[in-house]
Amino acid sequence: MDLVCIPPSGIDVIFGMNWLIFNRVHINCCAKMVVFPKPEEEPQLMNTKQVKESVKESAELFAVFVSLNLENEVKMEELPVVCEFPDVFPGDVSDVPPEREVEFTIDLVPSTGPISMAPYRMSASELKELK
Repeated sequence: MDLVCIPPSGIDVIFGMNWLIFNRVHINCCAKMVVFPKPEEEPQLMNTKQVKESVKESAELFAVFVSLNLENEVKMEELPVVCEFPDVFPGDVSDVPPEREVEFTIDLVPSTGPISMAPYRMSASELKELK
């Protein structure tokens, strides 16, 4: 029974029922916790190809979203994209976008459905002119 390890950055992991039983994992849904007992031996790892080969069509799986608290916080100044385009990334971001001068809406006629039309076919010369 194996677990796929992915670099930490907001991780999606799928635990198979066989893996959960084999590793005696305790799932506490109320506390939103998954408790892993201390391993008695070194864990075995699988690559993506091995996972695809071992998962059968009728296999039961348990999906979990795992998030890690990283001690090393990445600063915006350290990211190359932010340094390249400083005017695009403001220092502080408010939660709500600013009020606009003009509020944009599309007024629909009551009790109308979507307009369904067959696509217009163009001749080769019309298509060439359009392009």
